[in-house]
Amino acid sequence: MIRATILVFALHSVAGAQPLANALFRLNEIDLHYHSGMERPVSLDEWLRMAAADGRRVVALTDHLELYRKTPAEYEAWRAKGKFEARYPLGAPGHTALMRDFESAAQRHKLILFKAWEIYEGELDTGVEAAPMGMVDLIGWHISPNHAGAPPDGKLLLKRVAQIKEVQKRFPVPMILFHPFPMRLEHIQRKAKADGRDLASIRVDEYRFFQPGEQEQLAALRQWQSSPIFESLPETEKEVQALSRLFPPTRRKVLLGSEAREDVFKALTSNAGTIHFATHGVLDNRQPLYSFLLFSRDSNDPENDGLLEAREIMNLKLNARMAVLSACETARGRIGAGEGVVGISWAFFIAGCPTTVVSQWKVDSAAATNLMIPFYRFLNSQNPKVAVSKAGALRQAMIGLMRDARYRHPYYWAGFVVMGSDR
Repeated sequence: MIRATILVFALHSVAGAQPLANALFRLNEIDLHYHSGMERPVSLDEWLRMAAADGRRVVALTDHLELYRKTPAEYEAWRAKGKFEARYPLGAPGHTALMRDFESAAQRHKLILFKAWEIYEGELDTGVEAAPMGMVDLIGWHISPNHAGAPPDGKLLLKRVAQIKEVQKRFPVPMILFHPFPMRLEHIQRKAKADGRDLASIRVDEYRFFQPGEQEQLAALRQWQSSPIFESLPETEKEVQALSRLFPPTRRKVLLGSEAREDVFKALTSNAGTIHFATHGVLDNRQPLYSFLLFSRDSNDPENDGLLEAREIMNLKLNARMAVLSACETARGRIGAGEGVVGISWAFFIAGCPTTVVSQWKVDSAAATNLMIPFYRFLNSQNPKVAVSKAGALRQAMIGLMRDARYRHPYYWAGFVVMGSDR
């Protein structure tokens, strides 16, 4: 029976989150299609039928945003030279028409489609056009081969990645850099030809993209704390509200959505007997102490970046007897010599919490909700014939869930384990 305070945290709505398909695909089933708008040589339906026939299942459709900014005269000259059909109007009407076509195509074809723009990198310096950027699921920045007479290099890439991180604060969608390395090669070889050099005479150090230390700087910039994009988890609110009813108001503290901030959590932990998280959890296998649980973010406060990392958890002073991490892959981590599996659950042990209930893989949100509610009911039962240990309560909840035809597969009911003390 649970006799202490319970804290419940849920992030059930993430600003800017996109509804994403949950599936695994082989690399040859995924494609990025350039020139899917004005420069498209065939109809969109024919374009996508060819992709499906070639084995594609996930396609990002992208076009150059700059094409829609030409003057009518420039557009006609460009179209005549390339012999393109006039598929879309210029400006905002063209943006809207293209994205509408992408969306309707997604309904007609058995493909997962993502809408995207390709944008010239210089707009990171001069300013971006907000309206069309807000329409898409993905943005690619086109790296030019020429930068004031010089090729792209590691210094430029570091600058662009830092700028993209700032842009992502306004437009929280995945962003990529298109072909910076081939553009360096193109520039160097083009200049060598212009200078009358044999391409075989180009030295390795001329081709070298990064200077010493720049790759490490880039890796640091690419840490998860940049701008991860997450699905909304509507089931977590149901989970939290149902769990809260199992405890009297004086023995619970429920935080939902924007209330679930790191500073609030840290201020309440010393009085918590049980801590329950219903949110995203992300494992970092390379740097396990940067694995994190997702909280609400305060953009004006760097201490509330929305990522409660394992390195922060291990420095807390917890009095809780149990932490339940109803999140993805919270049992996993990297094997550390003499330390066992280093990750989020390990961090809770270090912080003083003897028991964690954690997941071994990317769990289904609805199934996790339907497992956690009976788990707490069994654990909190005052009936001596029903009361069981933590592991016993989890076992009983699993048995109940596997009897539901929707969740019969072990993927749904077998994901969670009790680690540490069972008392």
